Amino acid sequence: MTYPTPALVASGVPYAVRTVNDRSPSSLSDFDGVVAVAVEGVTGAHVIRGISVHADGAVRLFEKSEDGVGKDVRTWDIHPGAPAGFTATPR
Repeated sequence: MTYPTPALVASGVPYAVRTVNDRSPSSLSDFDGVVAVAVEGVTGAHVIRGISVHADGAVRLFEKSEDGVGKDVRTWDIHPGAPAGFTATPR
């Protein structure tokens, strides 16, 4: 089976989170479970689909291919932003 090439993102650079499952997030609990997270940053706008877990006061999102259920693509760390909102940083 072949998988599409993942979109290019800049590792270690924070991206602004725009929506989680088509809604504006208000807390880290909005990122629980299987999610689609829209982000925007230095390489443009992207939608990250995958599974998230809470870790050390943040959320770790395991991006997957095939609409969030395929093979592992990359890992993102999601933190509350300053002064508001959230950021997602690819590892």
